[in-house]
Amino acid sequence: MGLKKSFLKLLVVAGAALAIVPNAFAHHGKITATMNCDGLVSYTATAWSPASDAQRTNANVRIYITQSNGASVTPAQEIGNGHFSTSNSFSFSGTYQAAAGINTLRLNVKELASWGNGATPSGGTHPEASTTVTRATTGCTPQCPSAVNSQVSQSSEITAMQGGQATVSFTVAAGCSSIKLSLVSYKAPGPAFDEATAGQQTVFDSKTQVYNAGNHSLTVTVPNCYYQVDFVYGDVIEKLGPAGSNNFYSKQGRLIRAKNSGSGPCTPPDVCPNIEGIQTMVPEGYEKDSNGKCVCPEKTKTVIVEVPGPERIVTVPGPERTVEVPGPERTVTVTVPGPERVVNVPGPERIVERTVEVAGPERIVEVAGPERIVERIVERPAAVAGAQSSPAQVVTKVVTKVKRVPVVKIKRVVKVKRVVKVKRVIVKVQTKAAQPKQAPKPRELPFTK
Repeated sequence: MGLKKSFLKLLVVAGAALAIVPNAFAHHGKITATMNCDGLVSYTATAWSPASDAQRTNANVRIYITQSNGASVTPAQEIGNGHFSTSNSFSFSGTYQAAAGINTLRLNVKELASWGNGATPSGGTHPEASTTVTRATTGCTPQCPSAVNSQVSQSSEITAMQGGQATVSFTVAAGCSSIKLSLVSYKAPGPAFDEATAGQQTVFDSKTQVYNAGNHSLTVTVPNCYYQVDFVYGDVIEKLGPAGSNNFYSKQGRLIRAKNSGSGPCTPPDVCPNIEGIQTMVPEGYEKDSNGKCVCPEKTKTVIVEVPGPERIVTVPGPERTVEVPGPERTVTVTVPGPERVVNVPGPERIVERTVEVAGPERIVEVAGPERIVERIVERPAAVAGAQSSPAQVVTKVVTKVKRVPVVKIKRVVKVKRVVKVKRVIVKVQTKAAQPKQAPKPRELPFTK
């Protein structure tokens, strides 16, 4: 009996203690949440429901993500906060946008402040403090995959026949719209793809269209030789390569499917589709215009030629060129730029005799030939009368040798070189290039739907 009384007293004391000390474990927050098709999470946190308002009041409450797609989030990611009070009826709500690909989240509500009656925070450990939400899958508008290579799937391989058609069937994923796709066939240098020779491929046929979600197909014609068919995102590459560059569908991340096959080399590409026949190079006298057509424009060329008549001056662009001009050959003397110059006339020197006066006083020279005799007679006067007789008067001849001293003019022999003045003569002639044969009408390619 005494033992029973002691046990009853213990129960009374324990009950009194529980009544006096608040139950910390009982104080907690509760959370509920949903996630729609777009990944928008809507949550509501609410205080527990005891008897008094003080037991439900808390000034600092936080919302955390503790798991994402089943994996723990460490540290926990805070996505919202609020409080419990009479002003908000001890409850608050919020939203959070989950990233694409996140389909499940676990949320937790945790109080950081003591409760209004002094009870310590629960630490978010109560079972009602956590909940898991899953992205909705019913009644949703599908979302187009963010990964480009997931937006289109093939229902079959590319089917192709040499000299026939190539077709591909495919499905654009739900939620996707305005997806640009192309199917293109190329003439190829061989039956297998080789980046080193890919630049030799030429487009044979192509189709480019924009598609929304659903099942579709594309068809193009195939050349009757080695070929390549590419099913790609976006537009067609007209000229692939060069090797090592980024100018390939695969390197740009746009290739969905490709097929290489065929037998026999293709005819060389026609570089002048507007001229009849296959032109492997631009014909002489033609050039390609901005539209890719081979045309024969009129040109004016300036050349140096030999022409008759007076001198004519022309402008000669670029290096000098010689062309044939109808008529007999003629000689044109080219001038030397700058002042007139003296040149020697080809051939032996010539002697020209000129008679010149010797400057200065006359000179005495000996006359050629034998000496000549000049006589002069000297007479003496007769004797005077009464004078002593003198001998008889005598007449004496005195012969004197005199050299003849004439005045002569002397001839000087001078060597003269012929002096020639040379002028440069530039002839300007404007000629029209010979007109190539008139280009035939452009070929009309067969219309392909």
